[in-house]
Amino acid sequence: MGGDLNDFKILLEQLERPEKLYFCLDTAHAYSYGYDISTDIEQERFIELVDKTMGLSQLALIHLNDTTEKKGSKIDRHAIPGKGNIGQESLKSFVNKKELAHLPLLLELPVLPLDEESAIVDIIKQW
Repeated sequence: MGGDLNDFKILLEQLERPEKLYFCLDTAHAYSYGYDISTDIEQERFIELVDKTMGLSQLALIHLNDTTEKKGSKIDRHAIPGKGNIGQESLKSFVNKKELAHLPLLLELPVLPLDEESAIVDIIKQW
């Protein structure tokens, strides 16, 4: 459950108080499930689908990851933002969409030396 965004719509319909449930959107999971977030047009379509299924008002966090896997592979393998198939410019564009720009970002980086980790965080803060 949860790969297909329609699962969230079904879940919300089953709840007595759906407004109490909030979601985290993982960019790598979305891409590996088959949602293309690599172009502006596809990002807009994806955001519309998020709104129709889970509701943008219910979105509380973006788990910002790239992936080395192909779109639709259904393989959960995170990569440093900009070091995978989604790409830095696409991720930057995505998190800066007006519907998403207010959301906090959570990174899941591999174990790296502190200076490398800090450099990645500094780059993303500049977005």
